[in-house]
Amino acid sequence: MYIPRKAENEILDLAAFFPAVGIVGPRQVGKTSLARHIANQLPHPSLYIDLEIPEERALLSEATLFLEQHREQTVILDEVRRLPNLFLCFVA
Repeated sequence: MYIPRKAENEILDLAAFFPAVGIVGPRQVGKTSLARHIANQLPHPSLYIDLEIPEERALLSEATLFLEQHREQTVILDEVRRLPNLFLCFVA
């Protein structure tokens, strides 16, 4: 059962304005549940990728290409700590 969180509306507002929004916090507080719940409220289709799963992590072996192919979707990257170098592809 999903437990509503105070941050929901703020995250939705931020997602409407910014190209990326991070949800951070300690383990086991509901970040994944919150992200999955919010995905259903976003204006664009969403794609959820769990980076704990090796096959899903492999999808980002060519991260720039993969994300470009999914630019019309909201891409939710769960457990992003599993790919610490991921954000290097966005540095100019």
